[in-house]
Amino acid sequence: EQLNVDLTYNQNGVDIVKRFEFSVSDYRVGIRYIIKNYKSEPWSATFFGQFRRDSHQPETDASTGMKPFLGAALREQDKNYSKYTFSDIEDDPVKVSLVGGWLAFVQHYFVSAWVPPKDEKNRFSLKKQKNSDIYLMAVTGEKINVAPGAVGEYKVDFYVGPKDQPVLEELSEYLDLTIDYGFLWMLAKPIFSVMQMIYD
Repeated sequence: EQLNVDLTYNQNGVDIVKRFEFSVSDYRVGIRYIIKNYKSEPWSATFFGQFRRDSHQPETDASTGMKPFLGAALREQDKNYSKYTFSDIEDDPVKVSLVGGWLAFVQHYFVSAWVPPKDEKNRFSLKKQKNSDIYLMAVTGEKINVAPGAVGEYKVDFYVGPKDQPVLEELSEYLDLTIDYGFLWMLAKPIFSVMQMIYD
């Protein structure tokens, strides 16, 4: 039912295990860091997760009507869901700090998302790399401190898969809003709920 894959590294007396936690029929990957500090002084580091993407727009079969959104999305202090196109990011880089939160890259049927610890302050940034067609969407966590002779842990979730509303809603608050119904959301969302009930 579950597969753990450990990558190990020794950094001058500090054992670091990066564990990938895979589950059957689950698009979420748990990423757990286990740090054993055998040194006589404290050890510290900061988690950093990132999406790197060029501005290529994949072709869709929708020749008419609205094109699906392609770009970054995140939760902000005063807004549960904010989305940014590549041109938005190029015009005005984004920096956000808040407790919890999430960072997602959204395309037609699929979403990738970093979900850091919900009880810690996390920093999110969106920017274009200079002199290239590469966009960087990153999350940085709080500093991880491990005392001499102690063991520390840090856990972050990474989701990559279809826009499954119940799963995204369970993973992090407001992450299900990455399913964008467009300007007809007041009609589309109830209709989708009814369709789910009929399907069940």
